[in-house]
Amino acid sequence: MAFADSNRLWLSPGTLRLTFLSKGGENEVFYDGAATIVKLNNFEYAGDDLENFFIRIRAHNRFFANVPYRLVGFARNSRGEFCAVLTQPYVKARREATEDEIAHVMQALGFEMDYPDEYHNTEYKVFDVVPNNVLCGIDGELYFIDTQLRPLKR
Repeated sequence: MAFADSNRLWLSPGTLRLTFLSKGGENEVFYDGAATIVKLNNFEYAGDDLENFFIRIRAHNRFFANVPYRLVGFARNSRGEFCAVLTQPYVKARREATEDEIAHVMQALGFEMDYPDEYHNTEYKVFDVVPNNVLCGIDGELYFIDTQLRPLKR
């Protein structure tokens, strides 16, 4: 928190004009009403190594560059937990992606399917790749908005 305070990265989501959308395992998700999704990420899936969180963000942005995450600061969520504040472009979706569409894109990105919702390549494992985490935009493109990436080795 001292780092966030001294670098003016401490945000108060209550003062922002955001609409609550949903809550998952690690994120509280909000919409700014224009073009941005704001996620308060409590680092739950980072494990004991916080560096893993930043590796996951970097990997997401590498493979799913059409919906990149941007770290904009830190805050407390509704449960008072210390969180990273991430933004991501809002996707105007036509529908959820199908498993076949997801598999096609993942294979094009060099991943092999382990299970219908899990893939891997030589560097990463990607999981929670399910239709409600992958949207088909009004432009016909797929947007991987909330998958989990983990490095295979470090």
